[in-house]
Amino acid sequence: MPTSRLPSFWCPLRLGAVSLALALAGAGSACKKDDEPSVEERSKPLVYEDVEAAKASDVRELPKARYARSLEDQLDLLPADCEDYLIVRDLRPVLAQARRVEAVMAGPLQRALDGLAPLLDASEAQAQPPDAPRSGEAAKARLKRTRDALALILAGLESAGIALDRGFIVANLNASPTLIFSAEGLDRVSTLASLLGAEAAAWTRGCGAIEGDGHEGWYACVVEGAEPHAAGGQGAARVSTLARELPGVELDATNLVLRLGPLPEQGLGTGEEEPAEPQLIAALRTDPGLWELSVPLPREFAAGEDAAGEGLLAPGPAPALRSLVPGASFAWLRLDPKAVSEQLPPAAAGMAGEVVDALTGELYLGAHDDPDAIVVQVGTSDFKASSQAIMSLAGMLPGKPVEAGPLSGLKVEFERKPVALDGKLVPAVGMLFAGETLDDWRSTLGVDLRGKLWAYGDYASFVLGEVEATPEALGKLRGTGPTPATLSALPPTLGRALVDGEVGVVFHVVLDDWQVPPSEDELRELLGPTEGVDEATLDAAAAGIAEAFHALAPWSSVDVWLRRVDGRWLAQLTVVPFDAASDAAEREAAGQALDAVLAGAGASAKAGESPYAGLVEAYGESPRAPAYRARVGQAPRHHGAVGMLELSLLSAVALPAVVEFSRQAQAREPSEETQRILSTALAVRERSGGCEELVGEAGPTPALELDCNAGPGGRCRAQSEDPRADAGQYPSEAWSEGAWAKLGYTPQGAAAPGHRYHYSFSAALDGDACRFVAKAEGDLDGDGTFGSYARELIVAADGSQRAPAMTVVPEAP
Repeated sequence: MPTSRLPSFWCPLRLGAVSLALALAGAGSACKKDDEPSVEERSKPLVYEDVEAAKASDVRELPKARYARSLEDQLDLLPADCEDYLIVRDLRPVLAQARRVEAVMAGPLQRALDGLAPLLDASEAQAQPPDAPRSGEAAKARLKRTRDALALILAGLESAGIALDRGFIVANLNASPTLIFSAEGLDRVSTLASLLGAEAAAWTRGCGAIEGDGHEGWYACVVEGAEPHAAGGQGAARVSTLARELPGVELDATNLVLRLGPLPEQGLGTGEEEPAEPQLIAALRTDPGLWELSVPLPREFAAGEDAAGEGLLAPGPAPALRSLVPGASFAWLRLDPKAVSEQLPPAAAGMAGEVVDALTGELYLGAHDDPDAIVVQVGTSDFKASSQAIMSLAGMLPGKPVEAGPLSGLKVEFERKPVALDGKLVPAVGMLFAGETLDDWRSTLGVDLRGKLWAYGDYASFVLGEVEATPEALGKLRGTGPTPATLSALPPTLGRALVDGEVGVVFHVVLDDWQVPPSEDELRELLGPTEGVDEATLDAAAAGIAEAFHALAPWSSVDVWLRRVDGRWLAQLTVVPFDAASDAAEREAAGQALDAVLAGAGASAKAGESPYAGLVEAYGESPRAPAYRARVGQAPRHHGAVGMLELSLLSAVALPAVVEFSRQAQAREPSEETQRILSTALAVRERSGGCEELVGEAGPTPALELDCNAGPGGRCRAQSEDPRADAGQYPSEAWSEGAWAKLGYTPQGAAAPGHRYHYSFSAALDGDACRFVAKAEGDLDGDGTFGSYARELIVAADGSQRAPAMTVVPEAP
């Protein structure tokens, strides 16, 4: 069981191909030779082993969900002009998964907090006043509130009277949403409306049956006063559009589609709209054995086509996966060496550029069994160039032990002894670790703390573990991709994409390795310092930690991957449930074992007593057998270490990207809305022949005193009637007062999902010209300091326009 030390291990892995090239080439040509090994030390020529590469027919198919209505049928119900919508074809899988989450909260998470709360409170009691609040009890209270809220929502949906198997539709998400559903009647529709955050009375008064053939039993609810809903009947055309926007996604198997249409960048003064991509498209598949989210990335995504040409990622074959162990975690990506070379700084463009040019772009992190090792491989088309770089690197290494950096408590000593491989002496760099924490790290990683770096054949390789036998074990393999057994253990969508050469990067994290009950030593290591804490509290806390691992028990693996289909990149998040077997009897048996674990069996059970033990015995030849063996402790320990390394890598890469995406998304609102305000004002001027009727000021709306951060999702929401006491709400009539009434402007999604900024507008005469100013102010971090975005437009009497650059005043850091 990996400990908390692991995520910081081996930081150079995070640097990728560019950093590897710099490290290998940075030594120049200064090479310090060790004594030449004797002839007897040279190995025999390799006897190569041809590894069968999997084909599309080796992909393990899983049962697919069956739907009462097609996606086209659901899309037919949308109004003709709708660009923003949420389509759900069947609510039952969503509710079933929510019930599973509820069971996790009521089971492992609740038991984990019950065990850990006394330790947390006891620790705080030693440093805080007796009447100070305790975090353990507070965490338990938060969990209870979350469980109660989830239970209320689920109960409301299940009792709202809608036909769950016929799905649910929300149209016009960015304006006044329309709710579309199938039911026997409208008796209980107010319950549904309340769950969705609208005022029940207003929604109930706006509900009515949808007219037209094929729509019997379907109803639509609109905001009171809005036009009655009319089905557009454009399902076939919308499916064709989604097929273009979601290439490679099996739409027939998709349960949920979310689409937010483009917010057009209107040309000021022309009234024309420039075509733009949708803000967001997401498709969710909810099969019994596979949940998968697909999101197309913007066309300017750096890994695809950009202004400089091809991006860094280059999908293609994956020969490194020929050594992948079935059912084990791994990370794999393929870069474009030419693009990488172009990213090198000028000072490193010499030898580093030569090394990069010799690379194929393929990178792989995985586990190797018998001999046991953690393996990193970089594809090379000229291993001699890589070997020369390794020799240069060896000449720069210190001759005495040095601190091992992220491996706390260890020192590393380097050796320059070549690897005897294939009858040759191959330059290599060895690493031998020593120190007081050596045994702890060996237990954590599951391999010996010895490393070796060399280049031969198709790869430059680094292994941690059994360094004597692994070079030959890897070097003798010949193959073009993963084996049939390996492919059958992967999600079918990922397996097919690998066979087709569509994958650019994949992180496959197996969760089963973490379901083995931790040993007593591991539990005490995770608890940390426990001076002054009684044994009973420690025992309860140890049991709580063991239960915490079972919070992930319902799920077997998670894949985060990018693929390119028809020139378009898609981000994929794939989750395989534990009970994902193709065989119905096996699937039922796995579900029963899982239910037993969630109910409390197995947290401290020995391997032979685990609820999963029967699965190993009964289904030992199943493609799902690696998952069963892992959960009873029969998987090698270093498999779990590879998964933890992947999470470390993924967090280093993905978290900054998520933060940047969030920042850009938040900045998009004020930029787009201030432009909409000016465009609306310009349209009024052109219609009326002047701007006199607009002269005046409006805003800030809502008032700056209203804290949008306190609202749902950090947004303010306009309410059609007197707002409730909920935070972040204000009367929608605010947009019908003063200059706003003359302008006829309301922010996109003012009622739902809401907006983060407060808006102002002013119009004034400047001689014979009109001067319009639109401003957005926001305090996104809630510290009381506002940032602002301001646009100005000056329109002369002859209609000519002058628009200075937008002024941005950032929030104080």
